[in-house]
Amino acid sequence: MLLMIIWGINGNLSVSRTVAAIAVMAIVAGLILFFDKAGEKTVCAITDTRIGRFTILDLIFILAIIALSVIARIKLIYIETIDYIVFYGRWVEQIRSIGWHALGCNIGDYSPLYTSIMVVLSVATALPKMLIVKLIPMIFDYVMGNVCVAIYKHCNPQADMWKKILVFALVVLNPLVMLNSAAWGQCDGIYTTFLLLTLLALMKTFKDEKYSSTVAFVFFAIAFAFKLQAIFFLPVMILCVFAGKRKTFSFSQFVYIPVVYLLTSIPMLAAGRSLKDTVMVYFAQTGEYTHKLSMRYGNFYSIIGNGENNLTEEFFFMGVAITVAFLGVLYYAVLRQKAEIAGKRLILVAALTIFIVAFFMPSMHERYAFAGEMMLIMYAMSDRKFVVPAAAALICTLLSYAEYLSNGYFIISQAGFVVTAVVRLAVIAALMYRCFNKEAADTAK
Repeated sequence: MLLMIIWGINGNLSVSRTVAAIAVMAIVAGLILFFDKAGEKTVCAITDTRIGRFTILDLIFILAIIALSVIARIKLIYIETIDYIVFYGRWVEQIRSIGWHALGCNIGDYSPLYTSIMVVLSVATALPKMLIVKLIPMIFDYVMGNVCVAIYKHCNPQADMWKKILVFALVVLNPLVMLNSAAWGQCDGIYTTFLLLTLLALMKTFKDEKYSSTVAFVFFAIAFAFKLQAIFFLPVMILCVFAGKRKTFSFSQFVYIPVVYLLTSIPMLAAGRSLKDTVMVYFAQTGEYTHKLSMRYGNFYSIIGNGENNLTEEFFFMGVAITVAFLGVLYYAVLRQKAEIAGKRLILVAALTIFIVAFFMPSMHERYAFAGEMMLIMYAMSDRKFVVPAAAALICTLLSYAEYLSNGYFIISQAGFVVTAVVRLAVIAALMYRCFNKEAADTAK
């Protein structure tokens, strides 16, 4: 009822909001009835009675998590960001005015795969513009949550069901995840889902040689076909080739990246878009924001000076050199350890890689470490000593989100960005400690 009152203050209740509120109240009422009327016998019934792998209590809490997360997204979906007003909404209008021929036009700067999905939704359905932009990212939030559970289960086979449910909740109810998809309409959750599937496939390959590593490369290629930032995970793939057995991994498997990209471009090519325009999409993206050292992401450039300063050629090559040097030293040390790069250790190295790239490369946005932040959640669930560093990293990014989504009501000062940069540097140091400290590394196996 409280939810309905709150919504009533903000505006008229829609049917979807009313249904969502009733669903939550029904779940809460069910819990009260279970625990109040039946006493100990009922408690035993809901904790012992199973439907498949789940107890009744498990299902109640899973439904509660889904209901609450859906309610939150329904509330956030009406937020119109500057990106939506200036870009996404107009792209949908252009697509609908042209029809299916929009596949052959240069509309927007998204990848061919994601643009094709937008064209299908815009032309083939009567969905509101807002839903066309935000529906697929929101759906993938739940897919990503399930993939995170699968990775956690792979690393912790004996884990209790409540811990797996908690991992799912930490993803689908995570403020960063909800704001990214429902409020902002970004597709970071989509490419991250495929990077996490890549991570899971790599784990299975290292555990069982019969499992084909090709699966991992295909998933990575799909992630790249959705968004350029998937390239941050490329060093991890290279490391796995060096760390894995020759019969399992091969550099020739990297050919899947351009092949999948071209395959997903077929609808556009068939509609008349030139091969050059299709291939150059990501090159055009890299030139859009190169005028800034950092875009609301507290990193190395926030510490040495104003991250909002213009990016010079010298700074760009310095950033690339530092990033390559850090990753080179990291991977050399990892390979010298001769320890198995699998399971929790692979999560650790993958998260560390993404955070190093986002910290030292110029022109980073606040969303570019999204995949690494999701990996931190899973690692923190496996290693409780890392809960505080993981939470600190997520809070830093949440502050940057707040500055953008508040449309100027919340502003982070330069000193604030320096603080978030120092926190992220501390997180990187903590990840490196977990990676190379013998006792900590043993717990990461």
